[in-house]
Amino acid sequence: MQIITDAKGEMLSSTFLRPSNFHAHLRRDALMRAVAKHIMRYVLYLLAMPNNGPIRTMADALAYYDELMAIVEAEVDHQVVLVMTLYHTADTTPDVIEQIAHSTFVHAVKHYPPHPGATTGSGLGIPLEDPRSHEMLRAMEVNRVPFLGHFEAVVDKDGRPLQPEDGEKYMVDNYLWELRDRYPNLKICFEHASTIEAIEWVKADPSGNSVLTATPHHSLFAAPDFALWGPDLKCKPIVQTPENRDAILEFITSGD
Repeated sequence: MQIITDAKGEMLSSTFLRPSNFHAHLRRDALMRAVAKHIMRYVLYLLAMPNNGPIRTMADALAYYDELMAIVEAEVDHQVVLVMTLYHTADTTPDVIEQIAHSTFVHAVKHYPPHPGATTGSGLGIPLEDPRSHEMLRAMEVNRVPFLGHFEAVVDKDGRPLQPEDGEKYMVDNYLWELRDRYPNLKICFEHASTIEAIEWVKADPSGNSVLTATPHHSLFAAPDFALWGPDLKCKPIVQTPENRDAILEFITSGD
């Protein structure tokens, strides 16, 4: 950052490095054309989520890429580097992972809860414990293709519904430690982490293969704020306890 001040020390201007957005939902069709230009106008790198469509195959990703780049060329006055992703489905075979490893525009696979209604566009993928997932994850580990996860369980292992505030913790405790033990060299990003358990899971990996992203609202709001903000805080994963909020804020400002 560069700050220019006058003789009295008053700030005249400030210049920041162009930021990047590593979790963008750009929608499709008319909504995409209305929204995407505003999101892309200020960023350099932009990672496009695949639950809009959804983006299951390399051909899907290329078509979506072309649609978005047309908006960049028409509406944005600087270079935008689009980082495309594929939705973790039964179509994500080891052969597809090898294609991603050699692709110049698709760079990762995104996992969503396999239950409809868990979040926008969920219910189209397959569970982590599905044998087809194991084949894919092994190929991703070998080819160093990142695995991005909306890691939130909707039901427990016996099929009983979980409370929304418990889904992320349950996923960490019952799936993710085992997942990393099984694939120690897999590059995993825990998307929009919202709990202490997610932070502890990431910090426990000294290799650097496990990372997380966090949203501003999970570092600013907690469950008691529902009384004031109501539906505005119902973006999934749901906001957590004040203790979880404070832990997210501390971690994302820690320099780790």
